[in-house]
Amino acid sequence: MEEQLMDVELMLASYISDSVVKQLHEYYGEMSFVEILRVDRKEIYHSYFLKWLFEDKELAEMANLFLLNLLLKRARQQGSHFPKEIKNALLTNAFAIDNVETKVEDSVQIGKSKGRCDVLIEMSYHCKTSSKLYVFVENKVYSTEHNVGTSGKSQTEFYFDYYNSKYGKENCLFVFLDLTNPIDLMNYTKPGCKCEQYIHINYQDLLDFVLSPLARNESIQKRKQFILKEYIKGLSLNYSKKYSIMALEDNVRNLLIEFWNNNHQLIELSIEALSQDPNLDSDEQNAVSIVSDSIEKMRRARDTTHYKFGERQCNGKQELVIAVLSWCLYDKSIDIEKTNNLWQKNLDQLKECKRVKDYYSDQYRWTYEKHNYGLDDLKKTIDGLNRWKLIYGKDEYKNNLNKVRDNKNLEHNYKALTDKQEHWFFTQWGWANIDVFIRFYREVLDVEDKPVIELI
Repeated sequence: MEEQLMDVELMLASYISDSVVKQLHEYYGEMSFVEILRVDRKEIYHSYFLKWLFEDKELAEMANLFLLNLLLKRARQQGSHFPKEIKNALLTNAFAIDNVETKVEDSVQIGKSKGRCDVLIEMSYHCKTSSKLYVFVENKVYSTEHNVGTSGKSQTEFYFDYYNSKYGKENCLFVFLDLTNPIDLMNYTKPGCKCEQYIHINYQDLLDFVLSPLARNESIQKRKQFILKEYIKGLSLNYSKKYSIMALEDNVRNLLIEFWNNNHQLIELSIEALSQDPNLDSDEQNAVSIVSDSIEKMRRARDTTHYKFGERQCNGKQELVIAVLSWCLYDKSIDIEKTNNLWQKNLDQLKECKRVKDYYSDQYRWTYEKHNYGLDDLKKTIDGLNRWKLIYGKDEYKNNLNKVRDNKNLEHNYKALTDKQEHWFFTQWGWANIDVFIRFYREVLDVEDKPVIELI
């Protein structure tokens, strides 16, 4: 018990001195201007902000070009319509905006049914010819699409039919803006609204591709930079606690992730203490239980272990494996074929050991028989790193590893990108195979002066 208390004291001391905590206190300690006015989650006020953003004389041209390039990106992903002339002009940097006017809640009527388009952007432009482009934005902040009057049509279908017949498809862009999770949106192959002619974006898109580039532009008036930054902060905060955040700046997201990595043990202890609080009513107990279960699932999925390999600290299992194998390859020039044969022999012996199989199957739901990579995870990693050694040399492997990590299309394996071929190597070092790897390094691998591996 005394040892556990000392651990908690160390965690608290670490929390108090954590520079990330101080930065987050500074960021979240002050309300944004939209929060002060209590309009941070009012849909109509966001529409009015968009009206200002896209027609302001200083911001309009840049803001609309940023928006159009974002829409082109999502249209190609979702298979939505995008006017061909405008697409070609954007891709060749030949699109110029002459004038922009915007309107909020533009009235729409078909028969007896009436609706209002949240934001209408009308821009005069020229590329090969001079013409007009109309951008219609259906803005959803904590609301969902509904049918218009007695038309039997959803809002997006209703507005598309009206404006398409009025202006023509090649002069229109239809946008569905909401709070869809960014990861979900990246996987959409069609828009998430009723009318598939729309292009679906979210507020995170708006922040990443329009607002942030504008706010960082030093040529813009300081006052307008301030307005943009305050609005961005309003998207990132949740002062009322009633709603979730709408979008997050990269630097704030990184701080929050680092905060979790640095303090997750203390947070988990707090949740555990809450789960044992007799003063909680049944609803509160249920809510704490859901949070506790979610954290446990995330803990299993997310690698929060830290190791020391000699004097080097390794954050996570994958980093430990890369450090060990890089040392073996670059500092000790291990015999790769011999090492791979030793690894396979070691695995073959383990496969025959029922106690080991049962342990990993019961404890971590992982069995040697079902391993998708044929237990050649270490061999794949050695081959990939060795290829890098031949091409880049000792000091470049980590830089190249980071470049490969940035490729969002790679999921379970990373590949060493070279001029002639690709070399894949394994990265899914879970509890079961990391234990096997450490035992192999300590007891089987024949290398002199081996640094010690410690769990910290």
